[in-house]
Amino acid sequence: MARLAIQVSRLLAERAGPELVSTPGWDMLVDLYVGDPTTPMSLTGLSGAASTPSRTSLSVIARLADHGMLIRTPDPNDGRRVLVHLSDKAIALLDSCFDALLLMML
Repeated sequence: MARLAIQVSRLLAERAGPELVSTPGWDMLVDLYVGDPTTPMSLTGLSGAASTPSRTSLSVIARLADHGMLIRTPDPNDGRRVLVHLSDKAIALLDSCFDALLLMML
């Protein structure tokens, strides 16, 4: 279901234009969720999921972390990098959203 949500978002952006339907926070959350939600991703990798300028992506990531949706940790292999992963709160929220979506489709 999460993969379908990504495809719908991309299709809508393609047809309506990304400036009308851009939701970088959603794109980031779903991108992390579709992979292993507990596996950290670099800020650069996560920024790529949103297809927004770096400054915008970093601002969105900071907002998501401030709201308890993302957890930022230093990269144990490279002290210059920061890794992010979904919090339990974000996983529960996305689980409930996709469960509700499935019920709507029945």
